Amino acid sequence: SMTEGFIAEAKRLGAQVIDVEYFARGTSDLREQFLGLRTAALGVRGQKGSAANLDAPVTAIQGVYVPIADAEEIGVIASQMRYFNVRARMLGSNEWNNHEQLDAQRRYLNDMVFTSDAYISRDDTAYASFLRDYRMQTKKDPDRYSCLGYDVMNIVLSRIASGATTRADLTAALRAVEEYPGLYSKITWTHGRVNSDVQILQYHNGEIQRVSAHQ
Repeated sequence: SMTEGFIAEAKRLGAQVIDVEYFARGTSDLREQFLGLRTAALGVRGQKGSAANLDAPVTAIQGVYVPIADAEEIGVIASQMRYFNVRARMLGSNEWNNHEQLDAQRRYLNDMVFTSDAYISRDDTAYASFLRDYRMQTKKDPDRYSCLGYDVMNIVLSRIASGATTRADLTAALRAVEEYPGLYSKITWTHGRVNSDVQILQYHNGEIQRVSAHQ
């Protein structure tokens, strides 16, 4: 579904999608997919020759969008992108937001761009305070679900504090929330009860940086 959404938006903005390849979760050999991509790219440039000739770099593609199911797939995608000599910027989904995996593949992924539901700056004093308290109480680091749970509970408690003390009142108060500046992410419920706020992030020289935020 993420691929279909990306294709629709790319075409709406005037981009040309030259090829779409799918692979099953956990696939480690992407030869078929990358050869299909190379064939399509060579066709765009009108280049002759076999797509299997990996000495010829693919340069006709500006970006390759790869939504993944798990951060463990980052190494598989990144290394084979280089092996099959596809010279394009990697674009990814929220699962690419994993500093450890990106660092492990940094020689292949510098300047890649991906979407995320959150961005936490190292200079964020509120998060630093939360992190310190969480570590003190649990003896471990919070994951994204811990942070989301913290934000959601704060929304609920803020509605109760404002007077929504019955089930019906609390339901109505929560439905009325359009935007909430959470610790982990800004929560925006304006379109079909789905958080429509998204962060555009870039991995650059070992750091994850925010490019922009969109709704």
